[in-house]
This record gives sequence, structure tokens and C-alpha cells, in this order.
Amino acid sequence: SWATLNFITGYIDTNQDFSLDFGFSAGTASPFGGFAITNEVESEQFSQEVKLVGEVGRMNYVAGLFYLTEENTTAQLDTFAAAATSTAALVLGDRRLENATDSFAIYAQADFAIDDQWTMTLGGRLTEEDKTASSRAAGTRVARAPSRIRPSDRRRPGPTNWACARTCWTIGCV
Repeated sequence: SWATLNFITGYIDTNQDFSLDFGFSAGTASPFGGFAITNEVESEQFSQEVKLVGEVGRMNYVAGLFYLTEENTTAQLDTFAAAATSTAALVLGDRRLENATDSFAIYAQADFAIDDQWTMTLGGRLTEEDKTASSRAAGTRVARAPSRIRPSDRRRPGPTNWACARTCWTIGCV
């Protein structure tokens, strides 16, 4: 057999909801009041690689294709309540962050055995990558008590967006 073909697939889907409470201990207000950060995070990633590895005479080689797509969303809410028993909280920060990546690469490398002591390596990789991100921020307002606020409950004002795309060549000879 002169070559082996490998298919490598990866997938992850994560959902996290959590809150950090700074200021209340066993239901008692601290001198600084109650500050809380509430987060909802959704993340999904998929990758696929197809790789050919082989040997022909004095040459070993690897060549392949790689694809990755990823999407992340984080809803974050920062609140402050004057006491542990407060029924309303001041919203200090209210934002939704979204980012995504799509990446495709093609690569190849060959090792040529010149003799028993010397090997020449030649390889290259071309990567095309697109990244986008957006951030939406809401104004400060009064909200329900921190224990009952979920970032997904709030309004969604206009976004701030950025995007970039890059193509990268890597060629080497050793």
C-alpha cells in the first residue's frame, strides 16, 4: 500500500448558563451592595479533515484538506442591588456578543531522503479564513432582582459589527 487516507471529524456543542454573585453572603447585604454577573453562552464548532499520507521510493508525503466552522453567542448582564431582598436592580452592563469563524485550508508536505544522513523537506499550506463579530449594548435601566434576571429576557438594540477575511500562504523548504 502506497498511501493511507484518513477522515478526522470533530464536533462540539456547548450551552452554559451561570451567574457570579459578588456581595451577598447567606442572604445578608455586604457594605458594598450586591453585584452580579449573569451569562448565557452558546457555542458550536465543527471541523473536518481529509488527509492522505504515503511513501513512494525515498519520499514520504502528507497532503490534505481542512475545514472549520464555529459560532459563539454570549449574553451578559451586570446588575447591582442595594440589598439581598431588593425587588429591583440597576443594570450596569447589558450586552450580547456574537462571533463566527469559517476556515478552509489545503496543505502538502514531502520529505525527500537525499542519502542516509540528509533529508530535504518541502511543504506549503493555503488557508482562507473569514471571521465576524458583533456586540449589542443596551442602556442602563432598572430591572428585576438579580436572581430572576436572565440575559435573554432583555431588549436587543442595534449591533456594532466587524468582519475580516484573510488568505495565508505558508511555503517552506528545509
